[in-house]
Amino acid sequence: MNICDLTQMFGSTIADYIYTLETSHTGDGVAWFRKLFPKPYYAYNAGELMSVQAASHKMTGFNQWDEEWELGGYSTSNGQKAADNTRIRNKNYIPCLPNTTYCNSSPATMIVLYYDAGKNFISYEGVLTNITFTTPSNCGYINFYMATAYGTTYNNDICINLHWDGERDGEYEPYTVHSYALDSDLVLRGIPKLDADNKLYYDGDTYESDGTVTRRYGVVDIGTLNWTYYSEYQMFYVTVTGKVKGLSNLICSNYRTAEDTEHG
Repeated sequence: MNICDLTQMFGSTIADYIYTLETSHTGDGVAWFRKLFPKPYYAYNAGELMSVQAASHKMTGFNQWDEEWELGGYSTSNGQKAADNTRIRNKNYIPCLPNTTYCNSSPATMIVLYYDAGKNFISYEGVLTNITFTTPSNCGYINFYMATAYGTTYNNDICINLHWDGERDGEYEPYTVHSYALDSDLVLRGIPKLDADNKLYYDGDTYESDGTVTRRYGVVDIGTLNWTYYSEYQMFYVTVTGKVKGLSNLICSNYRTAEDTEHG
């Protein structure tokens, strides 16, 4: 029998959450767990931080909508899909940036619906063709549907793009996906945790859309350490514990307290 100790692996919050689901309704906790760990068997792991090497970074082109559509609309009261054979809507959630201006290029007025990072409905608004709209500060996704006047036809002429100060706003460009190789030494790491709303997130290194990487593990800010003067060699040193595996102390030879006559 292979037993997985969730408390040892990820802390008590996830284990407690699964237990709460299971005691409320038999099977709910097991179902939630299987979404995270679908395989029937995993090799033993003591719970150490794992690393994943990312080979590439996917980026979309000018059009942010994947051009997958279907008949129907969206409810403006809860943001859910609603049956309507006289309208068309996007089929998949469209990722977006919060507090960012986009432009709608389409033959008719578009109803845009806003959702947070957890795909919870926020609000909606009507956006005229070739008119910009700004996503809310907590927005992570958008959906849209076309007014009745557009009917049930899609002619490859709907585009949602980042606002270009009018330079390209109103243009149509087919949806494209580009894959860019990452540096070989870039490793994205993280461990699953639950936030205050019991939503799963990974507290690890992040690769931002502008190319910057925020590393949360395996990094020591030496400016925050308590340095000690080593009088014998006129250097400073510091002992590092519990911060970087295999690192015990640092010696800084670039900041001597007296002139080094041998090296000038």
